[in-house]
Amino acid sequence: MKSFAEFVKGYLATPPYDKALTYEITEESGEVFEAKYKECLASKIYKEMNALAMGYAIECAPSDKIAIAYNPKMRVKSIKNIMMGNDVCIERFYFET
Repeated sequence: MKSFAEFVKGYLATPPYDKALTYEITEESGEVFEAKYKECLASKIYKEMNALAMGYAIECAPSDKIAIAYNPKMRVKSIKNIMMGNDVCIERFYFET
């Protein structure tokens, strides 16, 4: 999980993510990586287009495939999602037990 956390933090620090997202890491351990996204430029754009469902499919839904591609035992749970009507996104990556 540590290498995955470093991977995620690395791409969040590069354009365009470094300007498009406001986030905080809420949990980081050997078993869990969780981030809370407070602002998301993509969600604002999709909302203006009245296309949040499409935005979710393009921007958010692939997280589970990314997790499995990184490690077949890794899973992700979208606890909250701005594109699904929540005020923030909370994404929790963890190992299947």
